[in-house]
Amino acid sequence: MQSDSLINRAISNYADMVYRILICHIGNKADSDDAFQDVFVRLYRSNEEFISDEHLKAYLIRISINIANDYHRRHFWKNKIELEDIYGTQEIDNDDYGVMEAILSLPNKYRSVIYMFYYEEYKADEIAAILHMKTNTVYSLLKRGREKLKELLKGESDESIQEDA
Repeated sequence: MQSDSLINRAISNYADMVYRILICHIGNKADSDDAFQDVFVRLYRSNEEFISDEHLKAYLIRISINIANDYHRRHFWKNKIELEDIYGTQEIDNDDYGVMEAILSLPNKYRSVIYMFYYEEYKADEIAAILHMKTNTVYSLLKRGREKLKELLKGESDESIQEDA
């Protein structure tokens, strides 16, 4: 079991990140709220020795993704995400909104690496360690994910050009 100070530090430093990961993967606020609690309960019950804050952060990302995947196995439904849930009370720039919407429409394997690379600013080798895959696999997923994003975003810009005409 972890100490209360570690749990409090994890919540104060990483709660927003954990919640964004859960809402991106699970797709609705109610289940994400439940999963959020599950992440920190699992942290509390773990016997893991954390050597740094980065180690703790990586652990929380991995646990968040695992718990989100558990929710998918329990519930046979498609993701339906309100982007306002991801951004909270922050102002949403139209470009950010479109990009996040495109990222959320990607298959999970691309969504995870794209999110971790661009939003959490992990390097490919760090993502590989967290997700238990080879670094070259991460590079491949990033490349394919970017290509899919480019197609999706190009399609959106083509539609907006036609609407403006």
